[in-house]
Amino acid sequence: MSLRKSYLDFHRKDFHPWDVDNSDLIEAWKASKYADFEMTKYRKECVENDINEQLVVVI
Repeated sequence: MSLRKSYLDFHRKDFHPWDVDNSDLIEAWKASKYADFEMTKYRKECVENDINEQLVVVI
């Protein structure tokens, strides 16, 4: 998918991110060295800000 098409699709009235299958990108992110760091940082921020309801993360 070209960048221009992605950009234009994003601005459609009926756009929803789940309309695009990006599961390959999600799997690549999970396998990367950054996933664990980012999730740990996110959890730490939630605890520091006492945001328990945002701790639910679907991986």
